[in-house]
Amino acid sequence: MKRKIRPAKPGLTLRHPKTLQKLPAEGALVELNSYWRRRLRDGDAVFCEDKPQAPVVASEPESASEDKPKKGAKA
Repeated sequence: MKRKIRPAKPGLTLRHPKTLQKLPAEGALVELNSYWRRRLRDGDAVFCEDKPQAPVVASEPESASEDKPKKGAKA
């Protein structure tokens, strides 16, 4: 299972166990294995979630929706 994880404190350096790349401060999607579970348990890393964006709702112009009869409606 993959989860997004970030360092628990600003300035804390966490490295990916396979690539040895630094984990970005904003977090990265990683495979939740024993290495990352230990980092979470020890308080070095925390889960982070992307902020859900507001859903985009497409709206029809009011005049267009009032003029058209609905499907299946009898006139």
